[in-house]
Amino acid sequence: MSAIYDLAGGIFAPFTTVFRTIVFEMANQFGYDISSMAALPYDWRLAPMKLQERDGFFSHARQEIEVQRRGAN
Repeated sequence: MSAIYDLAGGIFAPFTTVFRTIVFEMANQFGYDISSMAALPYDWRLAPMKLQERDGFFSHARQEIEVQRRGAN
């Protein structure tokens, strides 16, 4: 998850914090455990079919969701 907290590291990190607040608020407000969250970055520039063709995004997302679900049981 630390890879999605900031878009850039080092001295630029304070200026590129995007998802850190969202992740921590989800954990605080809804009781999520940050260590059990999974990031599924989505390239919004591509059409869904192209994203699946290029990266197998939806196949990977489904597998990750199934792994996370099994871990929750």
